[in-house]
Formats: sequence, C-alpha cells, structure tokens
Amino acid sequence: SGVNNTVNGITLNSMENAQIHNCELSGSGVKGIRVTYSGEIILSKCMVYNSGSYGIHLDHTNKATIYDTSTVDNLYGLYAYYLNNLYLSNSTLSNNSVDGIYSDVSNGQIVQCMIKGNGDDGVEYVKSVFNLTRCNIIGNMDYGVDNNGDPSNVNGAYCWWGDTSGPYHSIANP
Repeated sequence: SGVNNTVNGITLNSMENAQIHNCELSGSGVKGIRVTYSGEIILSKCMVYNSGSYGIHLDHTNKATIYDTSTVDNLYGLYAYYLNNLYLSNSTLSNNSVDGIYSDVSNGQIVQCMIKGNGDDGVEYVKSVFNLTRCNIIGNMDYGVDNNGDPSNVNGAYCWWGDTSGPYHSIANP
C-alpha cells in the first residue's frame, strides 16, 4: 500500500509489538516511518523516499528488525536514537541529503546493506556500537563511517569500501 504527502507517513507510538510489510511511502513532510517508545518492531519490503527529514526514525525503541527495505532521497535514511537492538539487513540507504544511517546511543548489526551516495556520511555513530558485515559502503560525500573519534565502536568486517585497499583514511590508508 502507498502513503503520500502526510506529515508522518506511518507513526507507531508505545507499541509492544508491530509489523509493517510491503509498504511504499513518499513525500512525507517530516518522517516516512516514525516509531517511538515501543517494544519490538519488524519492518520489511518497504520503500521510503522523498521524506522531508527522516526516511525511518526510531526513537526509544527496544528492538527493530528491518530487512529488504530502501530509504532513498530523504534528509536521513535511517535515524536511530536510544535504540537498544537494531538488525538491519539486505537494505539500501542511498542518496539521502545528510547520512544514510545516523545513530545516537544505539547498538546493533548492519548486514549485507548498500549504503551509497549519501550527502554526508554513509553511517554516523554517536555513543553507539554497531557491527557492519558484508556491506557496500561507497560514494558517500564525507565518510563511509564516521565514529566521531571513538575507534572502539566500529567493526566493518568484510565490507566493500569502493577500493581493494579498504576504507580511505588520509594517514592510515591514503
């Protein structure tokens, strides 16, 4: 089903368990999908694009499983704030004006995702811990992954960074 031109395309607040499958959201004024103060959320096979701010916004939520989903041409593709456990897989976060994924005080796993062509960072972490595995993190304007100076919170095993030498770093991997 499709949702177009609303303030928030889908909003879930204080839900113990919820599932969203096979959706298309475009032109939401602020957030395509907004989940706050909730338990376990499963989101699959959705396309969220051209939202005013966030494609997917997860705030104070215990667990989110997202797979086979795309967030394209938003300000932020996925914004996680106080998210206890994210499992994101087989998804595309591309051409968002700022970050593909922005995470603040959250943790989880990102597996086999395409994170490309975002206007700032592919993934930006603040006080967060994530494992990235088998992702393509390419063509983002600033950093593929910006850990805000904390080297202990990034694991990018088996990711493709657009070059056989790995992710670009002006000193460690020029």
